[in-house]
Amino acid sequence: MTKLDQETVDRFVQLVAGGGLTQHECARAAGFSERHGERLLAKPEVRARVDALRARRAAIPEAKGVVEQLLEATDSQGRPDYAARAKGAEMWLKHQAAFTAVEAAEDDELPEGCYIVYPRPAATTTAR
Repeated sequence: MTKLDQETVDRFVQLVAGGGLTQHECARAAGFSERHGERLLAKPEVRARVDALRARRAAIPEAKGVVEQLLEATDSQGRPDYAARAKGAEMWLKHQAAFTAVEAAEDDELPEGCYIVYPRPAATTTAR
């Protein structure tokens, strides 16, 4: 088995955790064989990283909703709650990149710098 550099393994973990692709597609996208991808995912430490990343990504939309509520917070009399709004603004700035990625996913757009690449159809031959 060829030794992979950490950057390649990290990319594979991100692709697998991101969903939308099979593990074989993730392996090919990361630049190694499907079988190598299977062996990587069989390692408990790699599988744990994938699971942890999936859990973090799943929590982001919920956190975004909480921050949005803070940004519009009011007190019991309907007046703006500036302390809560300031905390919401602070949290928004701290996690802006993650929230922006959620917005892109909600808009069904790819994150900046990502492209969908479709393979060329196989050439057809006609029997004579």
